[in-house]
Amino acid sequence: MRSFKAILCYLLISLPLSAYSIENNAFVGFSTGFYHKVNTHYTQSIYKDSSSCNNGSGYSVGTCYGGTSDASYQGGSDSALSFIFGNEAIFDPLRISGLRIYGSIEMAKVWLGTRQSYSEHKTSSKFHDSDGKTEVSMLNPTTPQPTLAGNAISTTFSINLDFFANIPIDYFLKKIWSKTPAIKLGVFAGFGAEFSLVKSLYWRNESLSNSEKDSAFYASGNGVFINLGTSLYLSRHDRIDFGVKIPYYSLNQVMWHIAPNSNGTQETNPWTQQTLKQSFDITPSPEFKIAYIFYF
Repeated sequence: MRSFKAILCYLLISLPLSAYSIENNAFVGFSTGFYHKVNTHYTQSIYKDSSSCNNGSGYSVGTCYGGTSDASYQGGSDSALSFIFGNEAIFDPLRISGLRIYGSIEMAKVWLGTRQSYSEHKTSSKFHDSDGKTEVSMLNPTTPQPTLAGNAISTTFSINLDFFANIPIDYFLKKIWSKTPAIKLGVFAGFGAEFSLVKSLYWRNESLSNSEKDSAFYASGNGVFINLGTSLYLSRHDRIDFGVKIPYYSLNQVMWHIAPNSNGTQETNPWTQQTLKQSFDITPSPEFKIAYIFYF
């Protein structure tokens, strides 16, 4: 108890002066992230720019709106692998407090999952063909498909700033054994910003015409996140972290296509072609991680 009080008094005195005695240590490392959920909201809408749109209450100038549908999917991410590089600044000789600034590059396999729920809204809107007389019905998108892309790769670039506080276990043990290594147990909390890209070279898009169903998929996003965790220093050169990253952003993608006609083929008549808009909003969930860090 007396030793604890001595350390507490030391911190209260030394922290205001820490700016004059900062120790910097560069480090590299790697981490693995455990499986975490990925939620996707998928919407489909059909449009037609026409001055002859009949929405049921007469003709109007502007855009004719077709049917819409939306669905929620739940997928996940396999274990991720990250490479880490940065610097740790120590504020006191006992290495109790400080901060870390570091960057990381992470890759993981992602699947957007299976459909959990969906809704559809049909349309009865019509517009005129090029002759100004023949009415063409607005299309309805197909029912959202049961599964989305299942073979995507996620690549994430991030920069982190963590503050930490350690219990200097070695300080107490050295009173018993002078050769005790630099063992410390601590906690950290911080935040960061990152850019993430989800890419699949092959995806079966069931809403398109038969000749276009096989296509690529891309989604990207950036935002902030929070880091929380605990650290175990095994020596002056080795550290193990157990933490969680909580993201506060989503990845988005919008695709525009020529909507397939009622026969499931691509419409070739430019006067009757309609536009299909597909929107994806991908939200990652918190990710638990284990990291090994080596200090130079």
